[in-house]
Amino acid sequence: MMKAVMLRPTLSTEHSHPPAAMAYIALFVSMALCVAGSSPSVEQDLQELKADVWAGFKEMMLEVQGKYDTYDGSGSLKEFVEPFAIKHKGVGQKIQDFKEKHPEADVGPQSLITLSTEQTQKLHTEVAAGGTWLCNLARGPISLAAGVYCNAVFGWNFQAFDIWACFVSFLIPFEAVCLPR
Repeated sequence: MMKAVMLRPTLSTEHSHPPAAMAYIALFVSMALCVAGSSPSVEQDLQELKADVWAGFKEMMLEVQGKYDTYDGSGSLKEFVEPFAIKHKGVGQKIQDFKEKHPEADVGPQSLITLSTEQTQKLHTEVAAGGTWLCNLARGPISLAAGVYCNAVFGWNFQAFDIWACFVSFLIPFEAVCLPR
């Protein structure tokens, strides 16, 4: 015959553990303190870094456009564009410095280059007025410029994935705007 055994919790204070709810509250409070401890200036500095990456790329594109008439075709187009990209290596140094100061921050290309939906939509409306022929002509030069710029800016850590992610991150907004719908 089987006897039912009833277990009772002990109410002894010498072996009691804090209830699970208290552990969750402690975890929540510690996470809140960590978030509160991160200064708004870190987020502002990260936004400025994002702006610097885009500004450097735009500036490089404008420099190449301004000097393109001096390109005589004796060397490859990549060799022609590389000096313009190298001028923006300082952005890569800023990324490296920021990463050293804030190792927990995500300074990967995909987080620094990705545009919001609103920004992509704004670009799409601006390009829609100009026609798709411009997109077809620009695809090659944009790809080349993005590759050279990403190599100059994200080559500091010798991570081929970061260079590739940068390249893709610059092409995603371009393709989002220029792909036929």
